[in-house]
Amino acid sequence: MIDIQLVYNDIMMRRADIPFDIDGLVLKVNDIATQERMGARANSPRWEVAYKFPAARAVTTLRDITIQVGRTGVLTPVAELEPINIGGVVVSRATLHNADEIKRLDVHVGDKVVVQRAGDVIPQIVSVAERGANTHAFEFPNVCPVCGGAVVQESGMVARRCVNSLGCPAQLIGELEHFVSRHGFDIDGLGTRQLELFVSRGWIKSPADIFTLIAQHGAEIKNMDGFGDKSVTNLNESIERSRNIELHKFLFAIGIPDVGQVTAKILARAFGSLDAVRSAPQWKLKDIDGIGDIMANEIVSFFADSHNSETLDKLLAQVIVTESAVVAPTSDGPLAGKKVVLTGTLVNYTREIAKEILEGLGAKVSGSVSAKTDIVLAGADAGSKLTKAQQLGITIWDESDLEDAIAKSQQ
Repeated sequence: MIDIQLVYNDIMMRRADIPFDIDGLVLKVNDIATQERMGARANSPRWEVAYKFPAARAVTTLRDITIQVGRTGVLTPVAELEPINIGGVVVSRATLHNADEIKRLDVHVGDKVVVQRAGDVIPQIVSVAERGANTHAFEFPNVCPVCGGAVVQESGMVARRCVNSLGCPAQLIGELEHFVSRHGFDIDGLGTRQLELFVSRGWIKSPADIFTLIAQHGAEIKNMDGFGDKSVTNLNESIERSRNIELHKFLFAIGIPDVGQVTAKILARAFGSLDAVRSAPQWKLKDIDGIGDIMANEIVSFFADSHNSETLDKLLAQVIVTESAVVAPTSDGPLAGKKVVLTGTLVNYTREIAKEILEGLGAKVSGSVSAKTDIVLAGADAGSKLTKAQQLGITIWDESDLEDAIAKSQQ
């Protein structure tokens, strides 16, 4: 019998010399009768399995650490690297996540650092390889590098945030990108470049301005570089199509802190209308399965804010929020009543599709692991959620377990 580990080690050592990128081996049972006995899952045979290589690594110089400001005001440090080829891809930047991660790595500007592509995709700094004489520690800024607003770190939180949410251009662009994204209003033709352009000219100051953009500035846009009659017509059609939006997509689009796609669906199912969500007291929100104290407080605070209320009223004068076609979890599926958390990257399913499948099987999909969690579905590069689940003794599923559940539901 061939020693699989020896073959694996041999190919891994020769990986860099192979004239195309590979990330592992696929092992197959080489006997048709055995294959037939082993059978198949919903999307893959049981007699075939992937055997991945470790993430490719390289050493390069950390030139600088810059700060990016996201749509929620969170300041994220980014490592600016001496460009290096890792597994056929030139890497020049990697996220450092937060100030605690910089401290944990003890990384200084000017260090030689070990970099890998996590999951052969996302660049990350693993450790410091060498510290020279001309390095210096990074000092996290106390003011926002975009707008000069104060930076705070809330109690119990790792992230540091710019408090100038209404006047920070970086946050406005991020909020608008989130607003027009596929899971929100889904407006084609309004990418980052277009939004930055229209914001810089003062044509878009809030989401509501998107719906008057063509009427007020269409003639000017047609004469701008990169635009024309056809592109403006297409943009206008996309904007008009988005005026009717389901409640759960609307709740996701408006950017309530901690409210993602799953929570937006939970709120839509629980309340049925935007007015009911806007007026919901904190105690009522906390009673909903899947919404805890912090999230309930964020939702109440968001709708209580006078600026947010004014912004929403302007927006609602332009759009129609319809009832969500959100299917409640089935009560008789194989996962009926089970609380499931997704973490990591699945091979055959996007995160969104996996959530829909789990809900269709009766599960209640949550974003965080707790003692009440029944199952954690873990894909590649699962992180702290998997670790916490293991510590709590929670059942861990991989993708094959999900496919077994799908197959069972179809019997």
